[in-house]
Amino acid sequence: RTTRCLLVLDCLTTVVLVLEHNYYQWHRRKLGIFIMEHVGNTADGSAKNLRSIKLIVLSVLCVIAGIGNNVTFKIMADKMPDYPSFLLYFTTLLYATGYFSLALFNEIVNGKKDGKGIFTALFDAKKQTKYLWLGFWLTVNGILGQWADPHVSGDLQNVLYQLTLPATGILARIFLKARFSLLQVAGSALVVFGCLLIPLPTFFHHKSHNSTGGFLLEESDSGSNAAKGIWAIVFAISVIPNGICAVIQEKLFHEHPETDTNLLLFWSNFYTLFGYGFGIFLKAVPALGGLSISDIISTQRDAFSCFAGHVPEHSTCEKGAAVPVLLFAVCYMSFFFLLARLVKEVNAVFEVIVFSVVTPASGLTYSFKWLLKSESEPLTPYVIASCLVVSVGVLVYVAKDLQELIWPKPAEDDPEKKRLLKNVQHDGSS
Repeated sequence: RTTRCLLVLDCLTTVVLVLEHNYYQWHRRKLGIFIMEHVGNTADGSAKNLRSIKLIVLSVLCVIAGIGNNVTFKIMADKMPDYPSFLLYFTTLLYATGYFSLALFNEIVNGKKDGKGIFTALFDAKKQTKYLWLGFWLTVNGILGQWADPHVSGDLQNVLYQLTLPATGILARIFLKARFSLLQVAGSALVVFGCLLIPLPTFFHHKSHNSTGGFLLEESDSGSNAAKGIWAIVFAISVIPNGICAVIQEKLFHEHPETDTNLLLFWSNFYTLFGYGFGIFLKAVPALGGLSISDIISTQRDAFSCFAGHVPEHSTCEKGAAVPVLLFAVCYMSFFFLLARLVKEVNAVFEVIVFSVVTPASGLTYSFKWLLKSESEPLTPYVIASCLVVSVGVLVYVAKDLQELIWPKPAEDDPEKKRLLKNVQHDGSS
């Protein structure tokens, strides 16, 4: 009942986001709001305040969708533990279809002004190279993460996920020539530190039982420890493409600000289907399982049966797997749509900051027994501390923007506003 209620809630959220996006585009076109966004209101900066409020709303919705993404992923994986490759390509097919449907709807409603045909607009030939690169890095992320996931503890995964933030900052500095203030660097460091607080109990527990120390090495056998170390490196490598994708998205939005977010997400996820399809047959490699082609095909057939509610023989599949799978697809669609919107509205690093908030927020959500029942986990002081530190880190990162929101500068004191206002005054067409 809980997952069905959440599915309905996520569907409603997605509908609201689509309507908001289409209304926003219509409003820009009909009333020329683009001038107000750049120049602002000369009296009280109300346009800039409205944009700040919009970013706050987008960020909060993004964190909620991210929590739903993490929780439903856990439930989905518990329902179908034997079929990770099926979950990878099948859910991708679901949300790629969803993104395409939204892009098609948007093109039908708003696409008449440019005179392009629907096919030409949806194919978007001049951006296909970047879409292909996005699809490639998403495939690297998905396949490496899928193979490493069973061999890396959840706590260590939480730590390794935080590599996304410094990786994105470094890549943005190199490829986008981005500059960051001292407050932004300090806020980012606090966010990473706050996320690292979550696995601390596990670290101390294993250190007390393992002379080699650390929560990575969970077995005394040195061969097993070496293998776990290799899988941890593989998982860490799988995380880096998240930062690469964020930087590519920001570059694409800068070069082509008219880019439809849903279309970008459709093409980038569509291209991953080829890689994920190839990844199914990696099980035939002796070092990765050595299964025959017939066994691989049989496994995929059993996965479809499990999804349909029929438990295959000798399988740990549970009934009712379809609901969390569908719910995950909806949460994923909402989450990554909102992340892409944050890249478009702000930049790649801010998107990753919001992404990092999801880690402690999910830890807090896992403590809700009324929501997760047997899947719930106890709320530890470390999770509470993590939530507080991450919150402070985010506030420090956006401190300058908050100051402008609460105490906006008059137009005559803002050099950027004065320059833009002067340009408008000298250009009657503006």
